[in-house]
Amino acid sequence: MTSHEPDSPAVAAADAQPTPEAAAAEDPMEKLAAEAAKAPSWFAWVALLTIVNSVSVLLGLGWAFFLGLGVTQLVDGIVLSARQEADPSIAAVVTVVGVLIDVVVIGLVALVWWLSKRGSTKAYLVGMICYGLDGLLFLVFQDWAGLAFHAFFLVMMIKAYGQMQEYDDAKAKLARPSLGTQTPPLTPPAP
Repeated sequence: MTSHEPDSPAVAAADAQPTPEAAAAEDPMEKLAAEAAKAPSWFAWVALLTIVNSVSVLLGLGWAFFLGLGVTQLVDGIVLSARQEADPSIAAVVTVVGVLIDVVVIGLVALVWWLSKRGSTKAYLVGMICYGLDGLLFLVFQDWAGLAFHAFFLVMMIKAYGQMQEYDDAKAKLARPSLGTQTPPLTPPAP
């Protein structure tokens, strides 16, 4: 039997190399790391859908996603109202201010995503709180579908935050030497 035959132990061993997904499934720390790394994507989705919503509204396309931010939808609604009812010069100023507010808000969501991607659970927590408060706008305006989707995203963010915390706790535990494995300090030999 040569090493090139399919029944060869060398070929079987090469075929048995675990994929990264399989390695993560076997190593609990790798699995925690993979789950924690996915958590910030919720903020990327919010930012992207909010951009699409604002562009759609500002261009007058007449549709939007439920998952965008309520504050930008409120600002965009004010801009639309000003365009329809105000003097054109005032409408232009309101449009520019509205776009600037949208850019700042979306930029803050993107900042939360970026900081969270780098492991900041504090930024993630602040982002979740702000997103939850933003959801209250849907309650105030009785947009039940928007509120339901906001609540769903918030529940998923909370779950992901727990995974980030679990990973941070596991890393801290690994970094801490256990009491039983500490070596005594070196003492100089007696003269």
